[in-house]
Amino acid sequence: MKGATLLQALIIGLCFNACPGSPGSSWAQHEQPPTSEAVPETLETSGTPGATFQTPVPNLSQRLPMGTLHIDGRTAAIPDWQVVSFDAFPPFPADGRWGDVAWSQGDRLADVMTLGDFQGSLDLHLLTIASIAEAMGMPAELGRKSPIYLISLNEFELLERQTIASLVAAVPSLLEVPVEKLPLVQDLVRSVHPTIRFETETLETLLLAYPDFGEVKLSQLILEDYQVGDLPGIERVPLQSFAHWQEAAISEVPMLPVMSWWLFPQSPQTDGEIAVASIQPLTDAGDAEKTYALTLTPRTAFEPVEWVIGEEEAVANAGLQARSQINEGQELKGALPFGPVFKVVPESITPEGVQVSMYFRTCRQSGQLDCSGYGIGPIPLQTYRPGETIFLGEYAFPVTPLPSAPAVTPHESVPSEPVAEFFDVVVEVAAEHKGPIGTVAMIFTLLGGVLWWAWKGDPVQFFVLTFRWIMATQIYRHTRRLTEKSEPSTEPSDAEKS
Repeated sequence: MKGATLLQALIIGLCFNACPGSPGSSWAQHEQPPTSEAVPETLETSGTPGATFQTPVPNLSQRLPMGTLHIDGRTAAIPDWQVVSFDAFPPFPADGRWGDVAWSQGDRLADVMTLGDFQGSLDLHLLTIASIAEAMGMPAELGRKSPIYLISLNEFELLERQTIASLVAAVPSLLEVPVEKLPLVQDLVRSVHPTIRFETETLETLLLAYPDFGEVKLSQLILEDYQVGDLPGIERVPLQSFAHWQEAAISEVPMLPVMSWWLFPQSPQTDGEIAVASIQPLTDAGDAEKTYALTLTPRTAFEPVEWVIGEEEAVANAGLQARSQINEGQELKGALPFGPVFKVVPESITPEGVQVSMYFRTCRQSGQLDCSGYGIGPIPLQTYRPGETIFLGEYAFPVTPLPSAPAVTPHESVPSEPVAEFFDVVVEVAAEHKGPIGTVAMIFTLLGGVLWWAWKGDPVQFFVLTFRWIMATQIYRHTRRLTEKSEPSTEPSDAEKS
């Protein structure tokens, strides 16, 4: 079985390296920032003197691979979600606790976060072992020849939380399988009833005859001795079908820690606003005590926002549930650029730049989704210098209110500037004269639009105003023609002349 596990690891590694990226992505080839090598720590065993083994030390300087996002002529560095996986995240740089979630320095994100924590963001609970394997280049359609069926069940640690009853509740098709074809079930039953004999009965028949067998836990066996193929159909069941799935760590699901985030049921969002970073001092104290603020300036449709180290804000949509009240319903001020999966928060601000970090939340479903504020962190993300751009998503900025236009009647004209009044006069002249004078006035109208374009720098304004003036000319001429027809003639009739 250990040989099969090594074979599985080799296949997964090869499939991951060959896994295709998402077509049409909005960022460029990823760039891996330089990281220092992790130096293994040599420990001496408590057995034979001089015998040693090596334990890898977490690489605290690890950073996510970055790419470039392009939006409306601006660019910003963001994680390259095509290649980012849970294993690509830096480890926790220090010990911490957030509610009932605790971690130590060097812990990996996949060992701390659970499937339940990503409800409403990545929706990992909708995945199956087969869909994960297919994303890794191992389609289950190959049948028993697919490497997915060779995966050891000790890699699927979520199964240790199951009983026989909860297992068949998740995979009802197992009830129709003869027990003699389910070696794991046979060994489980024999662990509590050594003398039992199996003939041709199905698992359903066995549980009807011995209901207590349903309470036997899979953790009573060493799951390393079994493979995914020993439980037919388990690979196609959504993770949310298993009991206690919300508490299962990401690392308890095979291949999930190395799966690309871009292939999750809900991938990180990449729509929104790119802002320019600037740094200003907050106080006039000496350089040693001076504090700084980060100002993020978007395009003109939004107002700038300011971040200060340690500034808190209320958790959005916080209710009366337990997790939303962690830290009294407060969290550090920041932004959700990639959706609700994590929050980006300034960790340190100096005149040279700002270090931003990621904070995650914990969620459970109990009637309605109960999520805490973002406090599981910090995990370093990126350092930005003044003048560089930062992607902040769709909802990081308040919208600047637009001035309301004064109410006018349909026949009123509202000249915005004296120049517009002049062109209105030109329109009137062009309308009253159909001959050379009207033609000259029309030329002045077009020339005025060109000058307006050059002055305002807005080609749309040119076409709008020119069209408006031409239409006004036609309407004015038509209205004048109707008025002339409706007015009584002042010339004497033939009878009066005679």
